[in-house]
Amino acid sequence: MKKKRIAMLLAAALTFSQSMGAAIPVAAEELTADTGQETAETEESVQENGGSEITGETASVSDLEDDEELSLQDDAENAEEVAEEETPMQLVFSGGTKEMLEVDAHTLFYVEAEGNYIRVAYSSADKMQQKLVRATMKQAEEAVAACPFIVRCHRAFLVNIRTVVKVDGNSQGYRLRLEGCTEEVPVSRGYAKEIKTLIEGGTEG
Repeated sequence: MKKKRIAMLLAAALTFSQSMGAAIPVAAEELTADTGQETAETEESVQENGGSEITGETASVSDLEDDEELSLQDDAENAEEVAEEETPMQLVFSGGTKEMLEVDAHTLFYVEAEGNYIRVAYSSADKMQQKLVRATMKQAEEAVAACPFIVRCHRAFLVNIRTVVKVDGNSQGYRLRLEGCTEEVPVSRGYAKEIKTLIEGGTEG
C-alpha cells in the first residue's frame, strides 16, 4: 500500500511538473509576442509622428529660406532703384558749333527755347544756374531722350518732372513750381493732361 501510494504521488508530481513546464514556455511565448507587437506598434507610431515632425520642420525651414530669398530680392531691387537715382546721367547740349554744356540729368530744371538758342536751367552747388547754348529744341529733345522724367510741356519748354513741387492753374494751362528753382515753367493746354498724369503717377527711370 505504501509503495502504491508513493507511486501515485510520484505520478501526480510528474504530471504537475510536465503541465507547469508546458505552461511556462507558452506564457513566455505569449509575453514575447505581445511585447514584440507593442514594440512594433510603438516603432510604427514613432515613425509616423517622427516623419510628420521631420516633414513639418523641413517645410518650416523651406518657408524661411523662401522668405529670406524674397527679402534678398526686394533688397536688391531697392538697391538698384536707389543706385539708378544716385547714378549721374550726363546730358550734353550742343548745336552745330563747338560750344556745348554738360550737366547731370538729375540737376536739370528745364530747357527753354530762345530764338536760335536754348536756355538750360540747372542746379550747381545748390544754386540755380542758367546758360545759353546755340542749339534748337529738337536738338535739346534728342539730348534728353534717354531720360523719361524730362519731357516736353510747352512749345518752348522741356521740364524735369521730378523737380516739380507744386502745380498752379487749371486744364487751360498749368504753371509748374520746381524745387530749388526761382522760375515757373508753363504747361500749355496740349500737354496739360500728359503732364498731370506724369506728376500724379510718377515716372520710371
